[in-house]
Amino acid sequence: MNIGNIPTPLPIGESFFDSMIENGRYYVDKTLFIKDLLDKGSKVTLCTRPRRFGKTLNQTMLKCFFEDTAQIGGKDTRSLFNGLNIEKAGDGYLEHQGKYPVIVKFRIQTAKNRKNPSKTEYLSRSG
Repeated sequence: MNIGNIPTPLPIGESFFDSMIENGRYYVDKTLFIKDLLDKGSKVTLCTRPRRFGKTLNQTMLKCFFEDTAQIGGKDTRSLFNGLNIEKAGDGYLEHQGKYPVIVKFRIQTAKNRKNPSKTEYLSRSG
């Protein structure tokens, strides 16, 4: 991702996996988290993290991997994982790519609703 002497830009203000990869931002590969989830075989997984610890990034990574939105007019996200650790983990994991519906709900916190938690806004992002 480094072009000549220009360093890979940091993803300041970007929290969505697809936009980070597409825009060539610096990304620490956490795609083996997908392998861990599949290996455990749990029906439900609760992932808690402190504030500013990558919750949205991990959720959008899972959404891009597991959901196939190309069939309904969305973009094909398979290429986002080219060269990442999950691709190197084996075909058994890639068989799950694009096979499941995914619902992600993001909690957007603003200075205004931090003072009044009852006014917390929610954003559902699809594809």
